[in-house]
Amino acid sequence: MAQEDYVISDQTGVSFLADLNNTLAAIVSNNSGVTEPATMYAYQLWADTNAGILKQRNSANNAWINILTLAGIKSSDIRNTASSGIASTTVQAALNELSTDKAALSGGAFSGNISAPKITASLGILFGTDTAAANTLDDYEEGTWTPSQTSVGAVAFIGAARYTKIGNLVYFIADVQTATSSNTSQFNLSVPFTPIGFNTVQSFACSIGFTSSSATVVEVKGGEGIILREIHGGSNLTNANVSNKRLVVSGNYTIA
Repeated sequence: MAQEDYVISDQTGVSFLADLNNTLAAIVSNNSGVTEPATMYAYQLWADTNAGILKQRNSANNAWINILTLAGIKSSDIRNTASSGIASTTVQAALNELSTDKAALSGGAFSGNISAPKITASLGILFGTDTAAANTLDDYEEGTWTPSQTSVGAVAFIGAARYTKIGNLVYFIADVQTATSSNTSQFNLSVPFTPIGFNTVQSFACSIGFTSSSATVVEVKGGEGIILREIHGGSNLTNANVSNKRLVVSGNYTIA
């Protein structure tokens, strides 16, 4: 452990040699000591043996910046905890030593902006100061599904069947060619997630050549999926009504 002011005065040979050796000792030990050096310079290193942290002087030469612990725990070690075998308690201790402003691995709170290639929140996300469990965003998902017709089976062709699920709200779009069928059961087209209750799709449905006497409205019902209903008269279309026809529909519905 050695610290020096890095000023070598004009002096006799023996004194000069001693001063030079003390300065070199300070350099190779990173100015180690239990207290900060008496003379400090911008960007100077200090191995704080009391706190166990390697520190660097800032550019304004008015404060120290924590670099890493003298035990060698640094950011790359924290990122690779699982693969390198460093115990979580060791990582946490290193974080606590580096700065009391750092959040704990559990039960802590970050301040400022967080930037990461991927963040996994196993219990969901709450925004702002909200703490209500009911307001937790616990799922986001994008994907495709394979629509089918109840009582008939697979549709003849799928041009597109995509969905985006945000919490308990599902947005979907489907472009299908229905199966050829004389089945007079109600037409039901499956959806990617089971609906809860009754939802009228607030978007559009277009079709070509439906054998129905009036325009239709698209609905999504729990236990049934997508159904088509006549606006006038309220009858639900059957598989025979939509036999071998193109159906393009999009909308949203809620799930449990």
